[in-house]
Amino acid sequence: MSKAKLIWKGNYAFEAQLQGHNFMIDVPESSGGTDLGPTPKSLLLPALASCSAVGVVGILNKMKVT
Repeated sequence: MSKAKLIWKGNYAFEAQLQGHNFMIDVPESSGGTDLGPTPKSLLLPALASCSAVGVVGILNKMKVT
């Protein structure tokens, strides 16, 4: 199981560390942040979409569909 680490960088900014990858999470300047990365809420949709897509690709591969 992967461990995720979140490091507070001040204000609303966080550095996320996951599976050897680092990325910033923040909020826009209009919301009081510094816009160093995507918002937590905006990361949710691509996470859900890619989870579904990986499942579909796995099924298609098992069916030998190119």
